[in-house]
Amino acid sequence: MWFACTPKELEFFDLASHRLVTDIVLPAPPPVVFRTLNDADAWSMWFHELKVVAWPNYPPRGVGSRREAVLKTLGVPLKIKERFVAWEDGKRFAFIMDALSLPLLSAGGEDYRLEAVGEDRTRLCWHFCYEPRVLTRAVHPLARLFFKQMFQRAAGRLAKYLT
Repeated sequence: MWFACTPKELEFFDLASHRLVTDIVLPAPPPVVFRTLNDADAWSMWFHELKVVAWPNYPPRGVGSRREAVLKTLGVPLKIKERFVAWEDGKRFAFIMDALSLPLLSAGGEDYRLEAVGEDRTRLCWHFCYEPRVLTRAVHPLARLFFKQMFQRAAGRLAKYLT
């Protein structure tokens, strides 16, 4: 069963009332980081909670492409249908969540921004923006802390993966 999210577009990342930001300098240039972030098989190597990333679209990928992911936290799988709203090779990509298999969020999305730091490093600014559903607002403070730590751990593992 799928729970539809409120349709959003790129401006959601500027307007969302809730956001988690993970900022890290990675030991690889932006084109390498971008390729890694778009490699479905690589995700589970550094984002251990993300079990499946599948691109139903064949290349080329870009704005309008769709992806499906399965995130497993606390033993519970969460399936996510994503739609890309930004795509700048080597610089940025962002997706909006169209639907979730659990009624956790009314809207959500992630925005990955890459900036060169010298010749061989990249600053990744990773925004997770969301709107919790009424039913999840009671646990929001704990869930927010849990997800913030999960994203920070994943970013640290990404840095190790890229070395």
